[in-house]
Amino acid sequence: MQFKVIPIILSKDNRKVYYPSSMLIQKMNRIKKISNILPLILVLLITFLFTFPDVSPDYGPGIDPSYVWALNWLFAHDYSTLIQLHYPFGPLASLEIPTCEGNTFLFFLIFFTLMKCAFVILALMVAGVFNSPKNSLNEPANFNHWFVPSIFIFLASYFAGIGLLIIYNCLLLCLLYLQRQKWWALIAASLLASLALFIKISIGVNSLAIVASSLILLLVTKKQFKSFALQCLIFIALFLAVSLAVLHTPRNIFNWYNGALHLVFGYGSMSLLYPNNLWLLVFLLTLPAAFIACGSQTAKQTCFLLIIPIFAFWKHGIIREDCTHYFGLVYFIIIFWLLITLLEEKRKTLLLVLGAISVLSLTMNAAQMDGFDRKNSRTICGIKNGSEPFFHYRKYIANAEEYSRWRLQDRQLPDTFMQIIGNSSIDIYPFEFSYAAQNPLHWQPRASLSTAFSPWLEAQSIKNFSDKDHAVQYILWHFQDDTHGKQSVSMDNRYFLNDEPEIVKYILDHYQTAMVGDHLLLLSRRATPALEQTVYDTPFQCRWNEWVDIPQTEESIVRVKVHSHKSLRGKIRSLLYRDEIYTIEYQTEGGECYTYRYDPATATEGLWCNPIVQLPCDTTPEAPALRLRLSISDASCVKPEIDLQFEYLTLKKD
Repeated sequence: MQFKVIPIILSKDNRKVYYPSSMLIQKMNRIKKISNILPLILVLLITFLFTFPDVSPDYGPGIDPSYVWALNWLFAHDYSTLIQLHYPFGPLASLEIPTCEGNTFLFFLIFFTLMKCAFVILALMVAGVFNSPKNSLNEPANFNHWFVPSIFIFLASYFAGIGLLIIYNCLLLCLLYLQRQKWWALIAASLLASLALFIKISIGVNSLAIVASSLILLLVTKKQFKSFALQCLIFIALFLAVSLAVLHTPRNIFNWYNGALHLVFGYGSMSLLYPNNLWLLVFLLTLPAAFIACGSQTAKQTCFLLIIPIFAFWKHGIIREDCTHYFGLVYFIIIFWLLITLLEEKRKTLLLVLGAISVLSLTMNAAQMDGFDRKNSRTICGIKNGSEPFFHYRKYIANAEEYSRWRLQDRQLPDTFMQIIGNSSIDIYPFEFSYAAQNPLHWQPRASLSTAFSPWLEAQSIKNFSDKDHAVQYILWHFQDDTHGKQSVSMDNRYFLNDEPEIVKYILDHYQTAMVGDHLLLLSRRATPALEQTVYDTPFQCRWNEWVDIPQTEESIVRVKVHSHKSLRGKIRSLLYRDEIYTIEYQTEGGECYTYRYDPATATEGLWCNPIVQLPCDTTPEAPALRLRLSISDASCVKPEIDLQFEYLTLKKD
C-alpha cells in the first residue's frame, strides 16, 4: 500500500501549512477551466441566437436577385464556368448571399456559425478576458469583467453581417499575433483573408490589407527583418494555395486577378449623386480624433490596421450612395467604435461620445437618400431567424423554393419562344437571369455576367458571342420602361445601347431578330456578319454643354467616340471622394429631348447617336436625333475640351 506524501512547512507563527497533492491540483485546475468555459458558452449562445440576421434563401426578378440566383446556381451546377466570370462577387459568393439552390444555404449556415463564434471568442481573447485572474464567475465581484465586454461584443454582432465578420475576424487574429506572436493567428488570418477575396472582392481586399498592415507594423516595432521575410513568405504561400484551390489552374488565377483589378478601378462609374451636407464633415473629423483619444497600445493598433478598410468602405459607400451600400459604411463604423472602446483601458467614455457623434453624423447625412427610413435602416435580427433554418431546414428550404417560383411567374417565356430556343445555348442580356431560373434554358453566361465596367471586361464578355466553338446560339434581350414612357434605359438611367458599345456592336453584327415579344427580343446567330467595315469621320473637338450636330444618313448607324479628360481637381476628387455624373442629351427632329447617363470609360468605344431607338420591340420608324450635348455635374473636374469622332456602321446589302 502506497501513501501520498503531502509536504508540510511551518509558517512564522509555527502553524502547519499543507500543500495539496498533484492530483488535487489537477482537479482544481479542471474545475477552474470549466468555470471559465461556462460563461463563454453563455455569451456565445446569447450572441448567436439574438443577433442572427434575416437571411432569406429565396430569389426573384430584378438585377440584384437575378445575379444572386446566378452565382448560387453556377456554384451548385457549373463551377467550371463560375470561376471564369469577372464580377464583384467571387466563386464563393454563396457564403455571403446564399439561395436554396443545391446545398448553398447549408454551407452558408456552417460558415456563418464559424465566423460568428470566432468573432466572439477572438474579441474576448484580445480584450484579455481569458488572461485575467477575474475570468471566473465563481465570485460575484468578477461579473463585470465578463459583462461589459460581452455587451460590447453583442452590440457589434448585431450589426455584423458575414462580410464584416470576416474583416473583423482578420483584424482580431492580427491583433493576437501582434500581442503574442502566435503563428497560428497569422496563418488563420492569411487563410481567411485569402478565402474572403473569392467571396467578394471588396471583403478580400480589406481583409488582405489588414494582414499586410499588421506585418508592416510588426516590422516597424520589432525591426526583425528575417522574421518579417518569413512572415511574408508564409502569407504569400497561403494566398497562392487558396487561390489554386478555388481557381484550379495558374491560368485561371492570372485571368481572375486581372478581372478583379478592372472591377476595382472601374467601380467609380457607378456613382450616385446625392447632396451631402456638413454632417459628413463632422464624421470625417471624428476619425483622426479616434486615434488621438486612444491611449492603450491595442486600441491604437486597431486604428492603424483599419486605415485602409475605413477608406475602402468610405469609397464604396459614398460612390454607390444608396441605403444598402451606404449603411454598409455605417455598420462598419459602429463596430469600429465599439471595438476600440472595448480595447481602450481608461478613456472609454470619451470614445463612446465620439463614436455616437460619428455614427449620428453619418445617419443624419443619409436623410437625403431615396428610400431612407431610420426605422428600417437595419434588418431586424432575432432568435426566430435562426430557429427555422436550424431546426426545420428541409421545410425552410422547400418554402423558399415555392416562394421563389411564385415570384418568378412573370418570367415564364411564351411557348413560341421556347419552341425556337429548344436546347440551344442562350445568354440573357443585359441582366435578367431570372428567365433562366424560371425556364428550362441552356444558359451560357458571358464573362462580366452583368454590365462591364471597362473595355477589357467587354472584350472578355464578347468571347461568349464570338468564340467559333462555344458562341451562344440565341440572345434574349429584355427591356424595361423608363421615365419617358419608352423602353430605352438600363441601370442608373443609362441609354441601353451605350452601356457596352462593343458588345452591342458585335450583337448587331452577328445576331438577327428571331422573335419579338412584350419587352423581349429573341436574337439568333447569323451565318455571316451583317455589317460592312466601320467608317470614321475626321476627329474634332467640342466643349461641355455645347450642342453638336449629328450626321444624318439613312444607310448607316451613327455613333460617336468620346474622349474626355479629368482636371487635377477631378482626379483628386475622384480618388478621395467620388466621380462626377456624365450625361448625354439627344434632341430629336420632333423636338423631344432625352437625357441619359454614360460611362466615360466605355464612351471611348462609341456612344449611340442614330437611329435613336426608344421602343426596341416596335418596328415603327422613330424620329432621328439631330444633335447631342455632353454635360457633367461639375465642369471644374474635367478639362473643357472633348475629343469626338463619328463612326458609321453600315448594314450589308442582301
